[in-house]
Amino acid sequence: NTEHTLDLNSGTDFDIWQFCIDKNILDLWYNSGSFASSGTQDLDKISLFFDNSASVERGGVNAYFAEIYSKTKNFWNSLHDLDLYSYNFDVNKILVTNDIKFWGYSDIDRVIDYIINNHITNQRIILVTDNDSFNFSTLENKTRDLGSLVTNQISVIKIGKGIKTYKQEINNILAATNGNIYEISSTSDIDTVIGKILDIKN
Repeated sequence: NTEHTLDLNSGTDFDIWQFCIDKNILDLWYNSGSFASSGTQDLDKISLFFDNSASVERGGVNAYFAEIYSKTKNFWNSLHDLDLYSYNFDVNKILVTNDIKFWGYSDIDRVIDYIINNHITNQRIILVTDNDSFNFSTLENKTRDLGSLVTNQISVIKIGKGIKTYKQEINNILAATNGNIYEISSTSDIDTVIGKILDIKN
């Protein structure tokens, strides 16, 4: 089964979400036209960020990585322009999933900083992680320039049924970029989840 936990476009009254999403990110969303233009802009470039923390290997989650990459690359029976990265409390560009070395702790904040600092825009960005609820960073970063993020669609694929918690700032970013958190509990879920992510227009 899959889990869609941050869906702003599924009939939920948007006014309710204004109490949950940081006002600065809501302003960015409106000002960039992301909310108004939902369903009109295709994002052809894809970046996959694979969590390479020790818990991923310990839980056997890495066994899913190659298939997620392959099915994303070849979805709709056509090749997609795709970049690969690994992250824990460092971010590295990689060529294939076999290059991933597992160590350390997961820090999703480093991915957000990497996207901003490397000017990654107008992409579908997918973070693939396990169900470990540990967040390495403990403080909210109030100094980020979030303007470039809203040109992307940022989503998370969480492998496993355990609860994974993120700081409010990260949840705000997912919601403001028309992204979401999706759960995969078996390989049979991969096609469905990738389809949901790639079918969303920004």
